[in-house]
Amino acid sequence: MRFAIIAHNLRVGGGLVVGRNICAVLPRLAPEVDMLMVVPRGLGYEATGGHPRVRVVSVDAASPARRMWFDGRELRRVLADFAPDLVWALGNVPVPGVDARQALLLHDPHLLYPARHYALETARNRLQKAVLRRHLARSLRSLETVFCQTESARRRFRERFSFAGRVELCPVAISAFAVASGDPAPPPLLAAHPDRFKLLFVTRYYAHKNIERLIETYARHRSELRDTLCVLTIEAGQHPRAAGVLADIQRRGLADSIMSVGALRPDQLPAHYLACDAVIQPSLLESFSSAYLEAMRFGRPILASDLDFAREVCGDAALYFDPWRTESIMEAIVRLRDDAALRAELRCKGSARQSSGAPTWTTIVARALDVLGVPRVELDGMHGALAAPATDDGAWGTAEEFVSRERRIAAR
Repeated sequence: MRFAIIAHNLRVGGGLVVGRNICAVLPRLAPEVDMLMVVPRGLGYEATGGHPRVRVVSVDAASPARRMWFDGRELRRVLADFAPDLVWALGNVPVPGVDARQALLLHDPHLLYPARHYALETARNRLQKAVLRRHLARSLRSLETVFCQTESARRRFRERFSFAGRVELCPVAISAFAVASGDPAPPPLLAAHPDRFKLLFVTRYYAHKNIERLIETYARHRSELRDTLCVLTIEAGQHPRAAGVLADIQRRGLADSIMSVGALRPDQLPAHYLACDAVIQPSLLESFSSAYLEAMRFGRPILASDLDFAREVCGDAALYFDPWRTESIMEAIVRLRDDAALRAELRCKGSARQSSGAPTWTTIVARALDVLGVPRVELDGMHGALAAPATDDGAWGTAEEFVSRERRIAAR
Protein backbone atom coordinates (compact mmCIF):
# COMPACT_ATOMS: atom_id res chain seq x y z
CA MET A 1 0.00 0.00 0.00
CA ARG A 2 1.19 3.54 -0.77
CA PHE A 3 0.02 6.15 1.75
CA ALA A 4 0.59 9.92 1.48
CA ILE A 5 0.26 12.23 4.49
CA ILE A 6 -0.05 15.97 3.81
CA ALA A 7 0.92 18.17 6.78
CA HIS A 8 3.07 21.00 5.39
CA ASN A 9 0.68 23.74 6.54
CA LEU A 10 0.60 22.59 10.18
CA ARG A 11 3.20 25.00 11.52
CA VAL A 12 1.92 26.61 14.74
CA GLY A 13 -0.16 25.97 17.83
CA GLY A 14 -2.44 22.99 18.06
CA GLY A 15 -2.04 22.14 14.38
CA LEU A 16 1.71 21.69 14.84
CA VAL A 17 1.17 19.41 17.85
CA VAL A 18 -1.33 17.29 15.94
CA GLY A 19 0.78 17.04 12.81
CA ARG A 20 4.03 16.16 14.56
CA ASN A 21 2.50 13.47 16.73
CA ILE A 22 0.52 11.80 13.95
CA CYS A 23 3.55 11.76 11.66
CA ALA A 24 5.77 10.40 14.44
CA VAL A 25 3.44 7.52 15.30
CA LEU A 26 2.44 6.46 11.77
CA PRO A 27 5.66 4.68 10.69
CA ARG A 28 5.71 2.59 13.87
CA LEU A 29 2.10 1.56 13.55
CA ALA A 30 2.31 0.77 9.83
CA PRO A 31 5.94 -0.34 9.21
CA GLU A 32 5.06 -2.34 6.08
CA VAL A 33 3.32 0.57 4.33
CA ASP A 34 5.17 2.81 1.87
CA MET A 35 4.63 6.38 3.06
CA LEU A 36 5.18 9.84 1.65
CA MET A 37 5.05 12.70 4.17
CA VAL A 38 4.87 16.32 3.04
CA VAL A 39 5.80 18.37 6.10
CA PRO A 40 7.19 21.80 7.08
CA ARG A 41 10.94 22.09 7.46
CA GLY A 42 12.63 22.70 10.79
CA LEU A 43 9.63 22.34 13.13
CA GLY A 44 10.27 18.97 14.74
CA TYR A 45 8.84 16.72 12.05
CA GLU A 46 12.40 15.49 11.48
CA ALA A 47 11.61 12.86 14.12
CA THR A 48 9.70 11.03 11.38
CA GLY A 49 12.82 10.43 9.28
CA GLY A 50 15.03 7.36 9.35
CA HIS A 51 12.29 4.82 8.62
CA PRO A 52 13.18 2.78 5.51
CA ARG A 53 9.72 2.94 3.94
CA VAL A 54 9.06 6.62 4.64
CA ARG A 55 9.94 9.28 2.08
CA VAL A 56 9.65 12.88 3.19
CA VAL A 57 9.31 16.16 1.30
CA SER A 58 10.10 19.20 3.45
CA VAL A 59 8.49 22.54 2.62
CA ASP A 60 9.74 25.97 3.69
CA ALA A 61 7.43 28.64 5.10
CA ALA A 62 5.85 30.76 2.36
CA SER A 63 3.35 33.53 1.72
CA PRO A 64 -0.33 32.58 1.17
CA ALA A 65 0.11 33.12 -2.56
CA ARG A 66 3.18 30.88 -2.67
CA ARG A 67 1.36 28.20 -0.63
CA MET A 68 -1.54 28.26 -3.08
CA TRP A 69 0.90 27.85 -5.97
CA PHE A 70 2.65 24.95 -4.23
CA ASP A 71 -0.64 23.21 -3.39
CA GLY A 72 -1.99 23.67 -6.91
CA ARG A 73 1.13 22.63 -8.84
CA GLU A 74 4.09 21.22 -6.93
CA LEU A 75 2.11 19.13 -4.47
CA ARG A 76 0.07 17.54 -7.24
CA ARG A 77 3.29 16.77 -9.11
CA VAL A 78 4.82 15.15 -6.04
CA LEU A 79 1.73 13.03 -5.49
CA ALA A 80 1.56 12.02 -9.15
CA ASP A 81 5.12 10.69 -8.95
CA PHE A 82 4.47 8.84 -5.70
CA ALA A 83 1.14 7.44 -7.02
CA PRO A 84 -0.53 6.87 -3.63
CA ASP A 85 -3.47 4.56 -3.00
CA LEU A 86 -4.60 6.80 -0.13
CA VAL A 87 -4.02 10.46 0.78
CA TRP A 88 -4.64 11.78 4.29
CA ALA A 89 -4.68 15.60 4.32
CA LEU A 90 -4.11 16.79 7.89
CA GLY A 91 -4.43 20.51 7.17
CA ASN A 92 -8.19 21.18 6.85
CA VAL A 93 -8.44 21.18 3.05
CA PRO A 94 -8.33 18.32 0.51
CA VAL A 95 -5.71 18.09 -2.21
CA PRO A 96 -7.38 18.81 -5.56
CA GLY A 97 -6.99 16.57 -8.57
CA VAL A 98 -5.71 13.48 -6.74
CA ASP A 99 -6.38 10.10 -8.35
CA ALA A 100 -6.60 8.21 -5.06
CA ARG A 101 -8.81 7.66 -2.05
CA GLN A 102 -8.62 10.73 0.15
CA ALA A 103 -9.35 11.53 3.80
CA LEU A 104 -9.26 14.85 5.64
CA LEU A 105 -8.53 15.92 9.21
CA LEU A 106 -10.69 18.99 9.90
CA HIS A 107 -9.57 21.01 12.92
CA ASP A 108 -10.00 24.67 11.94
CA PRO A 109 -13.11 25.79 13.87
CA HIS A 110 -13.55 28.86 11.64
CA LEU A 111 -14.91 26.48 9.02
CA LEU A 112 -17.68 25.32 11.37
CA TYR A 113 -18.88 28.28 13.45
CA PRO A 114 -20.88 31.37 12.41
CA ALA A 115 -19.17 34.74 11.91
CA ARG A 116 -20.09 35.99 15.39
CA HIS A 117 -17.48 33.65 16.85
CA TYR A 118 -14.59 35.24 14.95
CA ALA A 119 -15.78 38.83 14.49
CA LEU A 120 -12.56 40.10 16.13
CA GLU A 121 -10.43 38.59 13.34
CA THR A 122 -8.73 40.83 10.80
CA ALA A 123 -10.53 41.47 7.50
CA ARG A 124 -7.74 39.68 5.65
CA ASN A 125 -8.02 36.57 7.80
CA ARG A 126 -11.82 36.56 7.54
CA LEU A 127 -11.46 36.62 3.77
CA GLN A 128 -8.94 33.77 3.88
CA LYS A 129 -11.32 31.69 6.00
CA ALA A 130 -14.19 32.38 3.60
CA VAL A 131 -12.04 31.21 0.67
CA LEU A 132 -11.02 28.12 2.64
CA ARG A 133 -14.65 27.32 3.48
CA ARG A 134 -15.66 27.65 -0.17
CA HIS A 135 -12.77 25.45 -1.29
CA LEU A 136 -13.71 22.80 1.26
CA ALA A 137 -17.36 22.80 0.18
CA ARG A 138 -16.36 22.38 -3.46
CA SER A 139 -13.85 19.63 -2.67
CA LEU A 140 -15.99 17.38 -0.51
CA ARG A 141 -16.86 15.12 -3.42
CA SER A 142 -13.20 14.06 -3.56
CA LEU A 143 -13.25 12.82 0.03
CA GLU A 144 -14.07 9.40 1.36
CA THR A 145 -13.67 10.20 5.08
CA VAL A 146 -13.56 13.34 7.22
CA PHE A 147 -12.11 13.24 10.75
CA CYS A 148 -13.20 15.79 13.39
CA GLN A 149 -11.65 16.19 16.84
CA THR A 150 -14.86 16.28 18.91
CA GLU A 151 -18.51 15.32 18.70
CA SER A 152 -19.39 19.01 18.69
CA ALA A 153 -17.24 19.59 15.63
CA ARG A 154 -18.65 16.49 13.92
CA ARG A 155 -22.20 17.69 14.55
CA ARG A 156 -21.42 21.18 13.24
CA PHE A 157 -19.68 19.79 10.16
CA ARG A 158 -22.69 17.65 9.30
CA GLU A 159 -25.04 20.61 9.80
CA ARG A 160 -22.97 23.02 7.72
CA PHE A 161 -21.82 20.82 4.83
CA SER A 162 -23.65 18.21 2.79
CA PHE A 163 -21.29 15.25 2.86
CA ALA A 164 -22.20 11.71 1.88
CA GLY A 165 -19.03 10.04 3.21
CA ARG A 166 -17.92 8.95 6.66
CA VAL A 167 -17.41 11.46 9.46
CA GLU A 168 -15.25 9.96 12.22
CA LEU A 169 -13.51 11.18 15.38
CA CYS A 170 -9.77 11.78 15.70
CA PRO A 171 -9.29 13.42 19.12
CA VAL A 172 -6.18 14.92 20.74
CA ALA A 173 -4.02 13.21 23.36
CA ILE A 174 -2.94 14.93 26.56
CA SER A 175 0.41 16.69 26.18
CA ALA A 176 3.52 14.70 27.09
CA PHE A 177 4.72 17.31 29.61
CA ALA A 178 1.46 16.96 31.55
CA VAL A 179 2.06 13.29 32.36
CA ALA A 180 5.65 13.78 33.48
CA SER A 181 6.34 13.63 37.20
CA GLY A 182 8.05 16.29 39.27
CA ASP A 183 7.40 19.28 41.50
CA PRO A 184 8.88 22.33 39.75
CA ALA A 185 9.65 25.54 41.59
CA PRO A 186 7.26 28.46 40.96
CA PRO A 187 8.43 30.85 38.24
CA PRO A 188 9.94 33.97 39.88
CA LEU A 189 7.48 36.33 38.15
CA LEU A 190 4.54 34.49 39.69
CA ALA A 191 6.19 33.78 43.03
CA ALA A 192 6.43 37.55 43.46
CA HIS A 193 2.60 37.66 43.86
CA PRO A 194 1.87 35.14 46.64
CA ASP A 195 -1.34 36.84 47.81
CA ARG A 196 -2.99 37.25 44.41
CA PHE A 197 -5.58 34.87 42.96
CA LYS A 198 -3.79 33.91 39.76
CA LEU A 199 -5.55 32.86 36.55
CA LEU A 200 -3.51 31.21 33.80
CA PHE A 201 -4.54 31.60 30.14
CA VAL A 202 -2.27 29.38 28.02
CA THR A 203 -2.53 30.44 24.38
CA ARG A 204 -0.85 32.00 21.40
CA TYR A 205 -2.57 35.15 20.22
CA TYR A 206 -5.54 34.35 18.02
CA ALA A 207 -8.51 36.68 17.59
CA HIS A 208 -10.98 33.96 18.60
CA LYS A 209 -9.23 33.50 21.95
CA ASN A 210 -11.14 36.60 23.10
CA ILE A 211 -8.20 38.22 24.88
CA GLU A 212 -9.52 41.71 24.12
CA ARG A 213 -12.74 41.00 26.02
CA LEU A 214 -10.78 39.67 28.96
CA ILE A 215 -8.82 42.94 29.02
CA GLU A 216 -12.09 44.87 28.81
CA THR A 217 -13.39 42.83 31.75
CA TYR A 218 -10.46 43.96 33.89
CA ALA A 219 -10.80 47.55 32.70
CA ARG A 220 -14.52 47.72 33.56
CA HIS A 221 -14.36 45.83 36.84
CA ARG A 222 -11.12 46.99 38.44
CA SER A 223 -12.40 47.05 42.00
CA GLU A 224 -14.01 43.60 41.87
CA LEU A 225 -10.86 42.03 40.34
CA ARG A 226 -8.21 44.09 42.13
CA ASP A 227 -6.68 41.12 44.02
CA THR A 228 -6.54 38.81 41.00
CA LEU A 229 -3.78 38.42 38.42
CA CYS A 230 -4.38 37.13 34.88
CA VAL A 231 -1.30 35.46 33.36
CA LEU A 232 -1.13 35.37 29.54
CA THR A 233 1.38 33.58 27.29
CA ILE A 234 1.26 35.78 24.18
CA GLU A 235 4.00 37.62 22.28
CA ALA A 236 3.91 40.60 19.93
CA GLY A 237 4.92 38.68 16.80
CA GLN A 238 2.22 36.03 16.99
CA HIS A 239 -0.47 37.99 15.11
CA PRO A 240 -0.95 41.42 13.50
CA ARG A 241 -2.96 42.51 16.54
CA ALA A 242 -0.86 40.96 19.31
CA ALA A 243 1.46 43.93 19.81
CA GLY A 244 -1.53 46.26 20.03
CA VAL A 245 -3.16 44.08 22.67
CA LEU A 246 -0.02 44.13 24.82
CA ALA A 247 0.22 47.90 24.38
CA ASP A 248 -3.45 48.26 25.33
CA ILE A 249 -2.80 46.54 28.65
CA GLN A 250 -0.20 49.20 29.44
CA ARG A 251 -2.30 52.08 28.09
CA ARG A 252 -5.26 51.14 30.27
CA GLY A 253 -3.08 50.89 33.39
CA LEU A 254 -3.69 47.17 33.77
CA ALA A 255 -0.09 45.96 33.93
CA ASP A 256 -0.56 45.13 37.62
CA SER A 257 -3.60 42.95 36.83
CA ILE A 258 -2.70 41.32 33.49
CA MET A 259 0.79 39.93 32.92
CA SER A 260 2.13 38.22 29.81
CA VAL A 261 5.05 35.86 30.44
CA GLY A 262 5.52 35.24 26.71
CA ALA A 263 5.41 31.95 24.84
CA LEU A 264 6.36 29.02 27.07
CA ARG A 265 8.20 25.84 26.18
CA PRO A 266 6.47 22.58 27.16
CA ASP A 267 8.97 22.04 29.99
CA GLN A 268 8.04 25.45 31.43
CA LEU A 269 4.31 24.86 31.50
CA PRO A 270 4.02 22.57 34.56
CA ALA A 271 5.55 25.22 36.84
CA HIS A 272 3.16 27.87 35.52
CA TYR A 273 0.09 25.66 35.91
CA LEU A 274 1.03 24.73 39.47
CA ALA A 275 1.84 28.34 40.43
CA CYS A 276 -1.64 29.54 39.45
CA ASP A 277 -4.93 29.04 41.26
CA ALA A 278 -7.11 28.40 38.22
CA VAL A 279 -7.14 28.24 34.43
CA ILE A 280 -9.30 30.55 32.34
CA GLN A 281 -10.29 29.93 28.71
CA PRO A 282 -12.62 32.65 27.32
CA SER A 283 -12.37 31.40 23.71
CA LEU A 284 -15.19 32.05 21.26
CA LEU A 285 -14.46 28.94 19.21
CA GLU A 286 -12.20 25.90 19.34
CA SER A 287 -11.75 22.63 17.59
CA PHE A 288 -10.02 21.24 20.66
CA SER A 289 -7.96 22.96 23.35
CA SER A 290 -5.53 20.73 25.23
CA ALA A 291 -5.42 23.38 27.98
CA TYR A 292 -8.60 21.87 29.45
CA LEU A 293 -6.98 18.45 29.85
CA GLU A 294 -3.75 19.97 31.12
CA ALA A 295 -5.63 21.98 33.77
CA MET A 296 -7.38 18.82 34.98
CA ARG A 297 -4.09 16.95 35.05
CA PHE A 298 -2.47 19.63 37.22
CA GLY A 299 -5.49 19.93 39.51
CA ARG A 300 -6.46 23.47 38.50
CA PRO A 301 -10.15 24.48 38.48
CA ILE A 302 -11.32 25.73 35.10
CA LEU A 303 -13.23 28.86 34.05
CA ALA A 304 -14.55 28.33 30.53
CA SER A 305 -16.81 29.81 27.87
CA ASP A 306 -20.33 28.44 27.99
CA LEU A 307 -20.06 26.95 24.50
CA ASP A 308 -20.36 23.44 23.12
CA PHE A 309 -16.66 22.74 22.57
CA ALA A 310 -15.81 23.52 26.21
CA ARG A 311 -18.76 21.67 27.74
CA GLU A 312 -17.97 18.52 25.77
CA VAL A 313 -14.42 18.32 27.14
CA CYS A 314 -14.93 19.76 30.63
CA GLY A 315 -18.43 18.56 31.52
CA ASP A 316 -19.12 19.37 35.18
CA ALA A 317 -15.43 20.09 35.87
CA ALA A 318 -15.63 23.79 34.92
CA LEU A 319 -17.42 26.98 35.92
CA TYR A 320 -18.92 28.52 32.79
CA PHE A 321 -19.55 32.12 31.72
CA ASP A 322 -20.92 34.02 28.73
CA PRO A 323 -17.74 34.93 26.76
CA TRP A 324 -19.43 37.93 25.10
CA ARG A 325 -20.31 39.64 28.41
CA THR A 326 -17.67 41.18 30.65
CA GLU A 327 -20.05 41.05 33.62
CA SER A 328 -20.42 37.30 33.24
CA ILE A 329 -16.65 36.79 33.03
CA MET A 330 -16.08 38.97 36.10
CA GLU A 331 -18.78 37.22 38.12
CA ALA A 332 -17.30 33.79 37.35
CA ILE A 333 -13.81 34.91 38.39
CA VAL A 334 -15.07 36.43 41.64
CA ARG A 335 -17.20 33.40 42.47
CA LEU A 336 -14.30 31.01 41.97
CA ARG A 337 -11.92 33.25 43.90
CA ASP A 338 -14.27 33.53 46.88
CA ASP A 339 -15.55 29.94 47.06
CA ALA A 340 -12.87 27.50 48.23
CA ALA A 341 -15.39 24.66 48.33
CA LEU A 342 -16.25 25.23 44.67
CA ARG A 343 -12.57 25.19 43.73
CA ALA A 344 -12.08 21.91 45.55
CA GLU A 345 -15.17 20.42 43.89
CA LEU A 346 -14.00 21.39 40.41
CA ARG A 347 -10.53 19.99 41.11
CA CYS A 348 -12.00 16.66 42.16
CA LYS A 349 -14.32 16.48 39.17
CA GLY A 350 -11.51 17.42 36.80
CA SER A 351 -9.19 14.80 38.27
CA ALA A 352 -11.87 12.11 37.96
CA ARG A 353 -12.66 13.16 34.40
CA GLN A 354 -9.02 13.23 33.31
CA SER A 355 -8.13 9.92 34.96
CA SER A 356 -11.03 8.11 33.29
CA GLY A 357 -8.78 7.29 30.36
CA ALA A 358 -7.53 9.90 27.89
CA PRO A 359 -6.28 8.17 24.73
CA THR A 360 -2.63 8.23 23.71
CA TRP A 361 -1.45 9.31 20.27
CA THR A 362 -0.73 5.68 19.46
CA THR A 363 -4.34 4.71 20.21
CA ILE A 364 -5.74 7.71 18.33
CA VAL A 365 -3.70 7.07 15.17
CA ALA A 366 -4.34 3.31 15.32
CA ARG A 367 -8.10 3.93 15.30
CA ALA A 368 -7.74 6.30 12.35
CA LEU A 369 -5.75 3.71 10.41
CA ASP A 370 -8.46 1.14 11.07
CA VAL A 371 -11.08 3.53 9.70
CA LEU A 372 -8.92 4.16 6.63
CA GLY A 373 -8.20 0.49 6.05
CA VAL A 374 -4.43 0.84 6.45
CA PRO A 375 -2.73 -2.37 7.69
CA ARG A 376 -1.02 -1.86 11.04
CA VAL A 377 0.62 -3.65 13.95
CA GLU A 378 -0.10 -3.58 17.68
CA LEU A 379 2.26 -1.50 19.83
CA ASP A 380 1.56 -2.41 23.44
CA GLY A 381 2.85 -0.04 26.06
CA MET A 382 3.73 2.79 23.69
CA HIS A 383 2.44 6.28 24.43
CA GLY A 384 2.90 7.97 21.08
CA ALA A 385 5.68 10.31 22.12
CA LEU A 386 7.80 11.85 19.42
CA ALA A 387 10.59 9.70 18.11
CA ALA A 388 14.25 10.62 18.44
CA PRO A 389 15.57 12.93 15.73
CA ALA A 390 16.40 11.19 12.50
CA THR A 391 19.97 10.18 11.79
CA ASP A 392 19.38 9.32 8.13
CA ASP A 393 19.04 12.59 6.23
CA GLY A 394 18.59 10.78 2.93
CA ALA A 395 14.83 10.68 3.38
CA TRP A 396 14.57 14.48 3.32
CA GLY A 397 14.42 16.81 0.34
CA THR A 398 12.53 19.47 -1.56
CA ALA A 399 9.66 18.77 -3.93
CA GLU A 400 11.98 19.01 -6.95
CA GLU A 401 14.50 16.64 -5.38
CA PHE A 402 11.77 14.15 -4.55
CA VAL A 403 10.27 14.16 -8.06
CA SER A 404 13.71 13.85 -9.66
CA ARG A 405 14.64 10.92 -7.41
CA GLU A 406 11.33 9.13 -8.00
CA ARG A 407 11.71 9.46 -11.75
CA ARG A 408 15.27 8.11 -11.67
CA ILE A 409 14.04 5.12 -9.66
CA ALA A 410 11.17 4.51 -12.08
CA ALA A 411 13.55 4.59 -15.06
CA ARG A 412 15.81 1.84 -13.71
